Amino acid sequence: MAFYHSSEHTPTPFHFPFFVIALVSVFCSCVGVKNHPANQPFPYNNKINIAPSKLSAPEKKLVEEKLYQYLDDSLRVGTRQIVGFTQRVNPAVFDSASIDRSMVFMQGYLQSIGYYGARFDSVMVRIDTVARKSSLWHLRRSRQQRVTTTFNLSLGNPLKVDTTVFIFTEPYLQFLADSSAKSSFLKKDAAYSKEAVNAELERLSNLFRGHGYLKMSKSALRAHVDTIDAALVSTDFADPITLVLAAARRRADPRITIDIEERPGTDSSVFVQYYIDSITFYPEMRITDELVTTLNDSSFRVAKSGEKIRIKYRDQTFSNKLILRNNHLVPGQLYRDADYARTINGFWKLGPWQQVEAKATTRVDSLPRVNFNVFLTPYKKRYVQFDVEGSQNNNISSGNVLSGRFAAASLNITHRNRNFMGRGTQGTTSLVTGVELNVGKKIANETATVQSFITNLSQSFSFPKLMRPFAFLERKNLDAYRSQLLFNLGYADRFDLFKQFSFTQRLQWEMRKGKHTHTWSFPNLEVVRIEESARLKEEFLTNPGLRLAFTPGYILSGNYAYERSLVYRQKPWQAGFFRLSAEATVPGSYSLFNQEFFQFVRFDGQFVHNISRRRHSWNFRFYGAVGWNLKDVEGGTMPYFRQYIGGGSNSMRAWGLRQLGFGHSIHSDTSGFSDRFGDIQLEWNAEYRFKVARFLGYTVNGVLFADVGNVWNHTNSRDGYGKFELRNLYRDLAMGVGTGIRYDISYVVVRFDVGYKLKNPVLEGNGWVKQLEWQSTNRLGVSERSNVGFQFGIGYPF
Repeated sequence: MAFYHSSEHTPTPFHFPFFVIALVSVFCSCVGVKNHPANQPFPYNNKINIAPSKLSAPEKKLVEEKLYQYLDDSLRVGTRQIVGFTQRVNPAVFDSASIDRSMVFMQGYLQSIGYYGARFDSVMVRIDTVARKSSLWHLRRSRQQRVTTTFNLSLGNPLKVDTTVFIFTEPYLQFLADSSAKSSFLKKDAAYSKEAVNAELERLSNLFRGHGYLKMSKSALRAHVDTIDAALVSTDFADPITLVLAAARRRADPRITIDIEERPGTDSSVFVQYYIDSITFYPEMRITDELVTTLNDSSFRVAKSGEKIRIKYRDQTFSNKLILRNNHLVPGQLYRDADYARTINGFWKLGPWQQVEAKATTRVDSLPRVNFNVFLTPYKKRYVQFDVEGSQNNNISSGNVLSGRFAAASLNITHRNRNFMGRGTQGTTSLVTGVELNVGKKIANETATVQSFITNLSQSFSFPKLMRPFAFLERKNLDAYRSQLLFNLGYADRFDLFKQFSFTQRLQWEMRKGKHTHTWSFPNLEVVRIEESARLKEEFLTNPGLRLAFTPGYILSGNYAYERSLVYRQKPWQAGFFRLSAEATVPGSYSLFNQEFFQFVRFDGQFVHNISRRRHSWNFRFYGAVGWNLKDVEGGTMPYFRQYIGGGSNSMRAWGLRQLGFGHSIHSDTSGFSDRFGDIQLEWNAEYRFKVARFLGYTVNGVLFADVGNVWNHTNSRDGYGKFELRNLYRDLAMGVGTGIRYDISYVVVRFDVGYKLKNPVLEGNGWVKQLEWQSTNRLGVSERSNVGFQFGIGYPF
């Protein structure tokens, strides 16, 4: 049933005293609707209201969003974003028949998720006639007949699974289905939906393909659904009251029986188990080669591994060991879909090949057999890439101590070899040169434009295997694995403070299985030498703790990191991950070039959670880290290139890089050296991201954010503050809020953020800003830096 209501609104004219408001009104009216039908009703807005049900709030929201997608095309309202305003674009003339079509489409969707008793309580159609005029511009716009449609519906009780029965004529198929019933998507009392039935058919077909049934697919199976209650049709019931009660129970708790069986008329070869006969690899395919021509080409050189595995080459640019090590299809064994997928996906992930294709041929003699031809098309072996970036590293190391988590500008030149020495090893040589721009700070009593210069030359090798001692893990059916060897030479000049020369070497193993990723690295060797300026030596006299952080020395350590991706089956709109890592130096007293090695241990943890919707998302991050200097030195800290920092484009965005901390200490505010490096860090970040507009074919997103956190040490600064203590945690926490834009150019995201210091620990009281001001003073009355921070970065901060 549809109810129609009509009204007319004519806004009151604005006069000169309201000049700004008038401009905004005219602008908004221009943004409102574009190219609407003149003097005819058109769809302007649609509302879908679901009556109270047993669904949770997020589940109800998801169903409503899905229902909007099933509105008839002529009823949908095309929109676009212009500077944060929503504009209706090219609406069609309203057609009342679109309401009936929409109801049919939505009913179909609701039935697909088990709501066979859903009904529309009412459908309301309201037509608002709007005429806009502006005496400021002497402009009268044509009347708009805006149609708002409201669907009010009740879901009723969802259909639930009562019984699932597997019925197969092939005994082994019946055994596999029955033995895996615990993994079924159609469990007793679970909500029925077509998606669940499809998922169950897909699960069974994958299960069967994993046990030799090469040609099995979901289309070879069918689900027979029975919604009839046997009690209602039984001849044993003579009492009509009993039948009425049975029907009432069915309405209150509708149930369904599902039989899964072979689809009649399916080719019998689908239900046959195949054994692997032979495998032939073509690792040097050209993009222009045709498969049929290649199979009949007799000019290939053939390398064999037994009689059943062959590798056909033209120039033999890939080693035989590389091909054989990544093949998991064993001749003579029963075909397994997992082995096939592992082989094909393994070659995809190695890096040298841009295209992987397999062709299977079957035959039946004494046994059903399958032969595989695997065609591998290589990438171009070498290429050089130039990048200009504004943001880079996420961790402090000897190579990026000056940039920390943000290099203001950098030029990267990268040379990659995808097949080093013919073994699929990827060799990467990279030269990075960057500068950090000065934002209002004085260097040697002068305001310099550039405060730091940094350059790094790095070489890395990524091996498509696990080297010892983890080589045995390759047999554990890992999804991905590799070993890496990395070298880095770095030079950094922090003008008027110090010059730093560094060498870094790391051997690393990375392995992934499902949602779990493990990374081990040992040895990590870092050799760092510093030339201190006279100004920095003067700072050591007034800030002895700084001397401890800048003590020369080397690092020999091992590192372990574990990362797990988070996927919520019942809440597909949510995702995230958490990561834990630890680093510890090799214990003992030893030296190199008359300098001792540092002794420390540190732990890092990060948790990221995302809640995504159609046009916006909520994003949260928590980060915590702590490290200890293990040498017996009073007030000792970790070396500064292993300490933590706050501020910058990826951290507390209302503060400049390295300008936050320690706690509510103000010692660095009165010191010539204002950078902060700490042994403890806690940080919480939240972002609300939303779509704004399209610009030059790419998406512009807006963001509102809040950052909370700080950096501490294990001991106080000279002013008696800066040590981490739970009793002072609220007092020490800093808080910044702000906004920004993200320009998503498909392969890279450019972002600009502006943050405001809402709670600054160096202020009086608990640090809350009492009034809006661009600058503030600390507790001693010393002029603080700006309360506003402008940040530029590449990629999302988390």
